[in-house]
Amino acid sequence: MRRNFGGGSSKLARFFEDRSGNFTVITAAIITTILLSIGFGINTAQMVLTRSNLLNALDSAVTSTARDLTTGVIPEDDAEDTVKAFLFANGGTGFASADKISLDSLVVDHTTKTVTARASVDISLLFPLFGAADNQKISVTSAALYSDKQVEVAMMLDLTGSMAKTRKTDKIGDLKLAATNAVKTMLGSQNTKNPRVRVALVPYASGVNVGALANSIYSETSSSSDLPPVAGSKLLVSKTGSKLLPPFATYASIVNTAYPHPDNCATERKDRYGNADFSADGPDTIRTDKAGKQYYSNKEIRA
Repeated sequence: MRRNFGGGSSKLARFFEDRSGNFTVITAAIITTILLSIGFGINTAQMVLTRSNLLNALDSAVTSTARDLTTGVIPEDDAEDTVKAFLFANGGTGFASADKISLDSLVVDHTTKTVTARASVDISLLFPLFGAADNQKISVTSAALYSDKQVEVAMMLDLTGSMAKTRKTDKIGDLKLAATNAVKTMLGSQNTKNPRVRVALVPYASGVNVGALANSIYSETSSSSDLPPVAGSKLLVSKTGSKLLPPFATYASIVNTAYPHPDNCATERKDRYGNADFSADGPDTIRTDKAGKQYYSNKEIRA
C-alpha cells in the first residue's frame, strides 16, 4: 500500500516560510530583556547604596567606641552597647530599616589595640526576579584603633600683641573659644574617677603673671638697663641705716614699696650689662654690678 506524504510536506514547508507574527515575538523578547536589565540595575544600585550607608554607620559606631575607650568614657564591657547604639541610630537610612540591622560580632583586641565589628542587614529587592533570591543579606566589617594609655596634650596659646582685637577681627576671642571647645571635648566626658586625659596650657607671650612673687621683685617702669638698688644706695641706707646689703626679705619689702607696679606681669630680668638674663638663679641670688656693689637678682621688667 502506498502512502502519499506530499500534502504533509507542503504544509510543513509553508509553516517555515510564513513570516507573519515574527515582529511581535522579537519585540516581546527585546522588551523582556530590557526590563530584566533595568530591574537588575535597580537592584544593584539598591544594594550598593544600602551597603554604603551601613558601612558608614558601622564606621561611625566603631570609631566613636574606640575614642570612648581611649579617653576612658566607657569601660570595655560597654563597648558592644555603644556600637549598637550608634549603629541602630545611623544605619536605618536608604533602603534599610533599623529593625533589620544586626551586630553580628564585636572583638576588642588587647594585643593589636583594635575594635573590630561586623554588621548585616536584610533587605527586600525593589525588582523581584528569582523568588527566594529577592531577599538579600548585606554584610560589612569595620575596625578602629584605640589606646589604653594616658593621653597628655599641651596647648600653646599665643597671647602676644598681634592677637589684640581690632575692628574686623577678634583673634584673642576666637582663640579663647577654640581652646575652650578643645578642652571640653577632651575632658568633658571622661571618667573623673579614672581620668585618662590631661591638658596643659602654655601661654606664648612676652610677659607672664608672676603672682605672689611680684611682691619680691624689682619691676622696671620701662625697658631700661637699670639694676635694682645696690648696697650703699640712698634708698637702702635711708631704710636700714647701713651700707651693707640687707637680708632678702627686708630688701624685697623696701624695693617693692619704693617701686610699686600696677599688675603682676613681668618679662625677663637683665644682667649687669643690660642683656636679657635667662639663668635659673632665684631672686635671692646675690650679684654684683660693674662697680662690684652687691644686689639681689630679683629684677624684672614690667610687661
